[in-house]
Amino acid sequence: MAHDGMITSLHFHPLHGSVDFSDLFLTSSVDWTVKLWKAKSPLKTASLAGVTPPSASTVTPLCSFEESDDYVYDAKWSPTHPALFACVDGSGMLDVYDLNSDLEESRATVVVGNTKSALNKVAWDKAGTRTAVGSSDGTVCEMTAPDRTTVTSGLPDDLLEDETFGNMFEEPEHFRPPTPEGTYEDYHRVREHVSVGTPEVINLHMIGRHSLWAHRIWNAGIVLARHLDADKSMIAGKRVLELGCAASLPSLISALGGAEKVVATDYPDPHLLKSIRRNCSVNAPRAVEEGRLEVVGYQWGQDLVDVLAALPDSTRKFDVIFMADLIFNHTEQRNLVKSCKGALEPKGGVVYVYFTSHVVKWQDRDMKFFEIAVEEEFNFAFEKISEVKASAMFPDDVGDLSVRETVNCYKLWLK
Repeated sequence: MAHDGMITSLHFHPLHGSVDFSDLFLTSSVDWTVKLWKAKSPLKTASLAGVTPPSASTVTPLCSFEESDDYVYDAKWSPTHPALFACVDGSGMLDVYDLNSDLEESRATVVVGNTKSALNKVAWDKAGTRTAVGSSDGTVCEMTAPDRTTVTSGLPDDLLEDETFGNMFEEPEHFRPPTPEGTYEDYHRVREHVSVGTPEVINLHMIGRHSLWAHRIWNAGIVLARHLDADKSMIAGKRVLELGCAASLPSLISALGGAEKVVATDYPDPHLLKSIRRNCSVNAPRAVEEGRLEVVGYQWGQDLVDVLAALPDSTRKFDVIFMADLIFNHTEQRNLVKSCKGALEPKGGVVYVYFTSHVVKWQDRDMKFFEIAVEEEFNFAFEKISEVKASAMFPDDVGDLSVRETVNCYKLWLK
């Protein structure tokens, strides 16, 4: 498999001549990496020092560049320097790599602008001396390309001269792994919180590995579900919307806890929505049959017409909106706030935001969500209501373990 998530760009090397680099190409992905590939058997190519060729029976990238801490949206070769390429990511970083100098770390890193908006496009001028980047807020910035690069007429020696790379597009038999099977997990409710006639154990199906992280049951969703079961006044008789529901646990608890209407939403991926509908029909069949629990495909920040159409009537919007471990999608925070603003009942409506700062060094970026929410355009107020300890979801990651074990619980409302 090329990447562990959606591929966002692909760019073949633009340089031809006595030494032909046109069989090299870059890919970038939401898995936070850029990879360098070779598309055909070498003719007159050089190679990168220190790279061990794979066996003829496998197809692997020549190099994987893993410096980014967010989705990498674009990567482009320099039009004049054969060892130079630039990439941009969701954290607002422009990285320039010089393959003559280092195969792991970028040669130069630039934070573009002051807003830390995601950068989703990068381009070079014809002379290879300037770059332009485009951001998610509609800004275009132009800058001089870093000059701290190694002068050369080609790539370092020994990257591609080995014939064992073969033809990348002729995959060996059984090379590509099958699509991951979905998994099942039982969620056990606290017995004293289980209403008569509702299940004590909820069986959840998770889609196979997914680029939007929908294949996990997140700690924030479990903590939110516990809170809803313990205090059913949060949902009883309410109109409930869950954004990014994935396994749909809070939505199920809401339907079982007496909500008037529950709309479980996630990205309109057919396989993902099928999994969510399965969870609803298996665990809350009566609510589904009575129309009190419904699944709708929805992309954050887009028109809410289908979501609002799922309500019983137009007398009021959603009384409660749930977001469990979503705000680490930093580039989507404004879209999330926009969706909450459009879907929430202005009088008395509440948004519950539960999250963990899984990447400790980006805690400030997680909290940016609340800064956006209080802007005049949205006019929310917020407060922290509690925090709960849970086992770290990624125990081998770096950073303060106590932070990675904490589920932060907030609520927002319109002023």
